[in-house]
Amino acid sequence: MIVRFLIMAVGLISVSANAADDLGRWSDFVPESKTVKARVMVLGSPEDIRVISEKVERARETDPEFFEAQRAATQPDQPMAYDARLGISEEEYQRLLDGSQELELVEAGEAELTFSASDLGVAMVSGLPMSPPHNELKYDMEQDTMYTPYGDLVTLARVAQD
Repeated sequence: MIVRFLIMAVGLISVSANAADDLGRWSDFVPESKTVKARVMVLGSPEDIRVISEKVERARETDPEFFEAQRAATQPDQPMAYDARLGISEEEYQRLLDGSQELELVEAGEAELTFSASDLGVAMVSGLPMSPPHNELKYDMEQDTMYTPYGDLVTLARVAQD
């Protein structure tokens, strides 16, 4: 229901020791140890939307037949009609609809991340606090492309920050 893992940002907390690889363009941003403790952030829904979504999920677990019938009766790209069996009030339902497109950085957890590079020029970050394949990021330094489980992210344009 909520898109949580569109993009990831890493906030560094502290550094520990490890061996070195050539990380190309990333070398200026990665400590010599190649291992960092980090707070991992993801784009996710605001807290109130997450709370409402959890209520709906609990209601779905309680009455899966109702939810299946609602889903079947709902046109593609349209929201389900409000029903008290969604487990939320009409006000919460409207907030869920209104806020479903809002995104903010949400902490996914802490992790010890390891930076490495393959012989093919692909830099890797492993140890993200998610289940595979979401626990690893791969970046092709030659192609300037980030490989994700959702598809490849390419650079369309560089933006000057001044």
